[in-house]
Amino acid sequence: MPTIEEQRNKAIAEQIRKMAGMEPEETSQSNTVIPKQKTEKPKEKAQEIVSQIVDFETYTETFLNPCIIENRVSFSLNRETLDVFRHILHDLRSKITLSAYIENVLREHLSRHKDTIGKGIEKNRRKPIIP
Repeated sequence: MPTIEEQRNKAIAEQIRKMAGMEPEETSQSNTVIPKQKTEKPKEKAQEIVSQIVDFETYTETFLNPCIIENRVSFSLNRETLDVFRHILHDLRSKITLSAYIENVLREHLSRHKDTIGKGIEKNRRKPIIP
């Protein structure tokens, strides 16, 4: 019987996979974890999920570094997502604030996808009406 900690870690991992658009993982005979992709509706565009395996030290340097947020604003976030972030920080015994962690995650996302975002902006930018 799995311990409470194992059940909690499994629930967190499942929630992260759901947020990434993946179905719960299946385990094979050799205990190798193979995530299954969700089948998308025909009308929806297929979205490529970019994954990069990094070691924990790199993750810590990237996401668990404190940062000063000078011009604070508030925003809404799904409760489940917020709980996942809180559990991650708690389970890693990190001293970083939740706000700093979310800031680091968003900055890394923008940095990693800036070319794709830039192309999308250029594609959707309206042409000037007056030449």
